[in-house]
Amino acid sequence: MGSGGMNPFSAASGNGTRAWAGSATVGEDGRTLRVASAVIRIVALGQVWIAVPLVWGRLARPAAGLGLAALLTAAAALVLYLERRRGAPTPHTLALDLPVGVIALVSGAWVCSRSGFSGWSYFAYPYTGYLTLTFGSRCRRLPWALANGAVFGVTYAVVAVATRHESPVPAVGVVVTYLVNAVLGWICAHWLRRTNRDLRRARQEAVTQAAEVAVGRERARHARAVHDHVLQTFETVARMDAIADPGLRGQVAADAAWLRDFVRWGNDSAGAELRQGLVRAAVSASKAGLDVRIQDAALADPAALTRVPLPVQRDLTSAVEAVFARLAGTARRLAVRVEPTDNSARIVIVVTDPSPAQVAAPLADLGTLPGKCRLTIADDGVMELTPSAR
Repeated sequence: MGSGGMNPFSAASGNGTRAWAGSATVGEDGRTLRVASAVIRIVALGQVWIAVPLVWGRLARPAAGLGLAALLTAAAALVLYLERRRGAPTPHTLALDLPVGVIALVSGAWVCSRSGFSGWSYFAYPYTGYLTLTFGSRCRRLPWALANGAVFGVTYAVVAVATRHESPVPAVGVVVTYLVNAVLGWICAHWLRRTNRDLRRARQEAVTQAAEVAVGRERARHARAVHDHVLQTFETVARMDAIADPGLRGQVAADAAWLRDFVRWGNDSAGAELRQGLVRAAVSASKAGLDVRIQDAALADPAALTRVPLPVQRDLTSAVEAVFARLAGTARRLAVRVEPTDNSARIVIVVTDPSPAQVAAPLADLGTLPGKCRLTIADDGVMELTPSAR
């Protein structure tokens, strides 16, 4: 038959065995199936070599029986060698197992005793029965595994009925046994392939997620390092007289303050609206000559600030801007502290230069603050901003 023939075992015929029996198993599941196939063959050969001496005196042709056992052993050794070399059970080894199994079933009937066709004397039957279990590891499609099992089953039935003159009913039952073994082997191999595939997918996802987390952490570390260097440059330039334009110097100071806030807290933490609003108000006040120090340590507590609604944070920011604007030209140095309360927050403003009493008068007629915030001035001049109830 030429290279363009239809021999299913020919490597030269298109997809060859791959098309006939399904694709070969490779990888981790292939190694597992190879070990399982080896165990099944060893068990089958063990039963053969136990049977030969056990029924030696009952065999019609003992020498032929010994030769048949040697043939099965040599074929099994060759298949195990090929599977080990390929790393997994492959459909190509069926080209050896099927004809050897058929020969064993046919010649086994000629070797066994004339008084019976079952039991230990016909050792080719249990051997091929075990062998059928390995078809599932070499055939990805169930019909191909059934077809291979049917080859042994039909061979057994023909030999039993034609040469040993047995009843067809038991022979058909043996055919079913071969088919059941093929199905069981295929189910186990299919389950193992699917389980290993799921494990590989889960392992790959875990590796991918770990790599993404590591990359994200490294990117954040580098980003914060770069931001910190830029921040130091901004803050240094803002403090020096290198920028003559007050507006530009104020903008640099504002950018430095925003960057400092981002590096310290991040951009999506709770209280970002209030914290960044206070930074903007402090930068604007600095243009008018006010030196504002914001004590925002309390804003680092997400649990406390998640209870402060966003509108309240905006109202407090607007009120602080109004107070700073009124104090411009009178006060020179302020300290601002934020104190979260139940579902709200209050802002305490302390004038440190000059004395608080000297700057209380400009705030007496401040009027209504944005968001209807209330400004309370204590006797010592300490001011407290609280939002209106919502």
